[in-house]
Amino acid sequence: MGTDTTTADRRDINNATRISIAVTHIRAALADVAALLPEPQGRPRTGTIGRHIPDSSEPWQGAAAAVYWDIHFGARNLEDVCRTAIGLPAHNPPRGGSNANTDDALRAIANSTASLQPATLADVRRRVERWSTAIDQMPDVDRADTWVPVPRQPGALPPACPYCHMFTLRMSVQRELVRCFNPPCRDGNDRPAIARMDRNRVNGDGVLVFGDGIVIHYREAAQTDRPE
Repeated sequence: MGTDTTTADRRDINNATRISIAVTHIRAALADVAALLPEPQGRPRTGTIGRHIPDSSEPWQGAAAAVYWDIHFGARNLEDVCRTAIGLPAHNPPRGGSNANTDDALRAIANSTASLQPATLADVRRRVERWSTAIDQMPDVDRADTWVPVPRQPGALPPACPYCHMFTLRMSVQRELVRCFNPPCRDGNDRPAIARMDRNRVNGDGVLVFGDGIVIHYREAAQTDRPE
């Protein structure tokens, strides 16, 4: 019984961590998707990324529109699912249609994970990871985001990837995410190795939390914690 409980707890923590990573990615990338709505597919974007709801003039870029509106409306629906699951009423009236409200709904989803039952937690994880994957699969999503080595103290080695053990971890300048740039590398869930960035509140060390629960602390040397 003890082993089963530990396994179940670890699975719930894993799902909650993956939700956090996916929501962080979606919140950071959604403006990129919105900026593509008025543009024909394949046209390079110029200028700055708009952070407002695209106007209603068509034609919208089909791939961007499908992803954007799926998240725009889906986040509101999923937030209400989470609220109901933890004993809160759904929003009445529903959230407004602004980007800020979409972002608030996504944040509320991530913040609810500690109170969700395992089945609901798994369902939420599947839905937000589907949105995150859909963004990554869009042909015109801005790939120009600058990825740089994970910050480290001068003269120290960067943290190695805990899966392929190569120094191929890169940090997004615009997003609080780190991923391994070694193409065949996969985490313990057989997914691309992606981590959210955090900081140790006691000593200020950097912390990378990967989707399968592995945690890396880094400063002068990398230290890896693996799930028990």
